[in-house]
Amino acid sequence: MISLRTKINKFSGSIRQIRLEPANGNDPLTNLPGKILLNQELLRHMAANHKFSVIYVNLHKKNFTDKYCFAGGKLVTVFTSKVLIHVVKKYGKAEDFIAHIKENEFVIITERALADNLCRRAVKYFDSLIGLACNNLELIKNKEFRSELAGGYPFIVMSIIDIKEGEKAFLGNIINGVKHLKLDQKTNHGSIYMHESINKVKNTRHLAGI
Repeated sequence: MISLRTKINKFSGSIRQIRLEPANGNDPLTNLPGKILLNQELLRHMAANHKFSVIYVNLHKKNFTDKYCFAGGKLVTVFTSKVLIHVVKKYGKAEDFIAHIKENEFVIITERALADNLCRRAVKYFDSLIGLACNNLELIKNKEFRSELAGGYPFIVMSIIDIKEGEKAFLGNIINGVKHLKLDQKTNHGSIYMHESINKVKNTRHLAGI
């Protein structure tokens, strides 16, 4: 039987191999499309009268950045982008779209039927690998530092917003929809995801691993 450590090491190797081709409008840190390309993709879906889901990803790493400074925070941001890319490539479709719109914020556009599974996989991979990633990045040197970060590793909050046919899905609308989701962001339970429509038709909170 393959151990969890072996699976994690194999996954860590696979995400290091992921590369994206440079393109105008991409974020310089993660090389993912930025706001301009994201807005173009949203307009394309709206023009085609598609129904789809937008996954808004917020990376929480303040305690980690405070301890390891800006450079450490950037490495965690890149790690997060690699996890999202891997999950979308493995469990999504070729048409799915990932954007990096702010230092700690990402957006995924996908089919509504795929959104929940993408989030489940992402929070599982992220929480399984973040501790190992920190050690591999040599940001944590001894047991004392690891103890200080126990329960305080970076985590992600993923909010799924369902877009109906003919519904406006501008980035501002999506961000406002996410703000309506109530969340204790100081949770020590790790990464989570939530799911609702743009008009708050439903509001369900899911803990990682459930």
